[in-house]
Formats: sequence, structure tokens, C-alpha cells
Amino acid sequence: MLDDLVHDPGLLLVAEKLALLRALPSVRSQQARHIRSAYEQAAHHLTGTAPISERAAYLQLSAHRCGATGLAAQVDALGLSMPWRTRWAWWSTTGVHRQLVGHDGGVLALAIGDLDGQPVAVTGSRDETCRVWDLTTQRPMGDPLRHGSDRITAVAVGELGEYSIVITGGDDGRLRVWDLSSGQPMGEPLLGHTNAITSVAALAHDGRTLAVSGSRDGSARLWDLTGASRWESRCAATAARSTR
Repeated sequence: MLDDLVHDPGLLLVAEKLALLRALPSVRSQQARHIRSAYEQAAHHLTGTAPISERAAYLQLSAHRCGATGLAAQVDALGLSMPWRTRWAWWSTTGVHRQLVGHDGGVLALAIGDLDGQPVAVTGSRDETCRVWDLTTQRPMGDPLRHGSDRITAVAVGELGEYSIVITGGDDGRLRVWDLSSGQPMGEPLLGHTNAITSVAALAHDGRTLAVSGSRDGSARLWDLTGASRWESRCAATAARSTR
């Protein structure tokens, strides 16, 4: 029945957003797929805290840009006093996507992983925070992680024993390890770099959890997170010297 129901903008504007997002991939007709795309791309504006007239305006705009012109006309038929109305719109073609909205500054780093089988994304920003996102609900999980630097310039997701972890690197040259589930720091910052961290990756090797970081100080460092100690890879040090 969903292929028919999605043509009703009243349903789209008041339905529980998460439940609808989970159901929309099952639509089959071409027009219903256009409506699905319109809804998914405007979903971050269709929250219950916004006035329904404002939600309707965003839905109509998204419907026009995604080729769901019938839905756009049905929004007008609701008779709402919307803050604006869209008569036509043209956008370059984009794939179906959703937006994660929450940072107050540019996003500088991104990693993906899973927590208890659920897909998550981790983002680092110029706003001094790192955020963990539930990719199913499009919502942030818990409070932002505050690394302690002006910019979070590198992030990675990994496993440390029974814990899922996030590793953050900042423009202060420090690395921090966080419990992904609780959002709490694990131990003290890892010190060694003397300039901003530019990249970090986590890996498992021989029963241990390792991290590799690169920095604007011209070095790459290898960290043993399992033993909470640091040791440098000769290969990494040689590669760093060769790039100077």
C-alpha cells in the first residue's frame, strides 16, 4: 500500500520520521521512488519541532527538485499558510542521500564503522567537537566528543578488546581514544607529534590493537593501544624522513 500512501503529503508531514525512512526503500513505482528521494533529502527539515507549514514548504521544494511534481501540487492543496511556495526548481542530478546536521563548523574528518551491528559515522569538525551519528536515524549519538583542540583533523573507528573505540586527532598534535558506546575518554592523550594530526587509522595485528597517525610535523607514528604504550615503526620513520 505504501506506493499509494506516499502521494499524500499530509502523511509524509506527520508520520513518525524514522519509521517512514525505514519503510520507504520498499516502494516500487517510479513516481513513488521520486517521492522517496524527495522525502529522504528533506528529512532533516521535517522534524516535529518545526511548524507544519515550514515542513510543508521544505517538502514541496524537495519534491520539485526530485521530479515528484504531483506531490508538490498536493502540498499546495493542503491549504497551509507556508512561509514560501516553490513553483519550479532545477538541481544537478544527485543520488539518494540524507543529511547529518549538527556541526557548527566545517567537517574536516570522517570515518564509518558499526556499534552493536548498527552503522555509525564519526565526524571531526572545526567547531572543536567530534560527533558520532546513527546512520539509520540520522541523529547524533550522545553528546559531542570534546578533544580539547580548536579543530578535530583526523578520526578513526576500531576495536579495543570488547570495546568499540573512536580515535581523534587534533591540530594540537594529540591523539585521544574514546569508548564509542559511552562517549568517555579511555586513558590519557597520546603525546608525541609536535604539529597537527593529518590522518589516523586503526588496525588489529597479532591480537593487539594498533593505530597509525600522520602529522604536519613530517612524521608517522605507530601506537600500541592495547598496552597503552607507543612505539615507532622504522618503516614509518624512514618514509617520513624521505618526504622532508
